[in-house]
Amino acid sequence: MSELSKDISFIIVNYNALAHIQKLYASLLEKMGSGDLSWEALIVDNNSKDKSPDFLRTLSLKDARIKTICLDENAGFSKACNIGAQASEGRVLIFLNPDTVLIDCHIADLISFYESKEDIGAVGAKMLNADLSLQRSARSFPTLARQFYESFFLDKIFSKSRVFGAYFMGFSRLEQIMEVDWLSGAFLLLSREIFLKAGGFEEDYFIFSEDADLCLKLKRIGLHNYFYPHYRIIHDDGAISGRNFAKRHAQIIRARNIYFKKNYSLFSAKMVTLLCFAGVLKRILVFSILALFRPKKGYFEKASQYGKVFRDYFASK
Repeated sequence: MSELSKDISFIIVNYNALAHIQKLYASLLEKMGSGDLSWEALIVDNNSKDKSPDFLRTLSLKDARIKTICLDENAGFSKACNIGAQASEGRVLIFLNPDTVLIDCHIADLISFYESKEDIGAVGAKMLNADLSLQRSARSFPTLARQFYESFFLDKIFSKSRVFGAYFMGFSRLEQIMEVDWLSGAFLLLSREIFLKAGGFEEDYFIFSEDADLCLKLKRIGLHNYFYPHYRIIHDDGAISGRNFAKRHAQIIRARNIYFKKNYSLFSAKMVTLLCFAGVLKRILVFSILALFRPKKGYFEKASQYGKVFRDYFASK
């Protein structure tokens, strides 16, 4: 590994996301074009079957700041991120989902904030949905109680409660810089040194919960994670992973099981899985009842989609 020569390394994992990667690259050119910060983007392709590998190879030849690493298998998000980080040359890493777009130019302010803080772990930007509404990317650590609230709709019914709405921090408008438990890996900034010191992302997560796990590791070594609302991105959440609804939700349940097993106990892992299953069953029941009274509203299709979550979860065990 050569001596670090860049200010920022963007680490991007791609899987069959050609249209998104093209938009993201355009935003990188526009928003990072001015300023004194040097940057590179390492795009790790997880054996995509669309035309994105060819696009990325061509892009690497045209733009020396773009480095493409094409894997011969879908290694998952965590492992691909670690591969990109190991090959990076930036003192600061920014893990960035391919379905994101930069909309602010002043990333230097975010870097300055990060480097001005002592004992800092990771920082997350303010995320907006495609319609520019707020996306709740700063969250409290998962607990069995919070999973219960989610499974039984209490987090939605009492979203602004500091108890029931704690997971998504519904009690906060997310307009101030604040210390938080964890931040979405769709945009996660931390120094390369700290990321490697913490051991990177745990690779037994294929996708989901690896960001919460990393932030928990940072907390446990005495570092603090922050939400920084003055730098914004658009994140089209689920545009890629949500293409298969049932598979996405099965992966979320599996990841939460791993998170609780790694960080707490086998018993808590089994309990969180049961709570997730209870939440899926409850949604099947609610949407099935609604379908009886409003058959043209798509409730039957929603119930069917949730029913397929069990199929996808157990099919990949």
